[in-house]
Amino acid sequence: MILPKVDKAGQWLARFFFVVFSMLLFQDIAVDSFSYRQMGRQHLVSAEGSPFKYYFAFLWDILIVLVSGFFGFIAKRK
Repeated sequence: MILPKVDKAGQWLARFFFVVFSMLLFQDIAVDSFSYRQMGRQHLVSAEGSPFKYYFAFLWDILIVLVSGFFGFIAKRK
């Protein structure tokens, strides 16, 4: 398998996204819900209230953590 090559700035950006999305993933696991603001109102998304949104966000966080972890720590530098 040929590993892709990443420049130094791209690697640091991927590490930053890895840290941020890891914290979001930890929050999803620990609190069992997440909230966001839209048009001045705060919306709470939980597994009981809207399971599709919650589990989609959970899987999306896992995907971003895996991809950014790969490009931030495993891929070779140019």
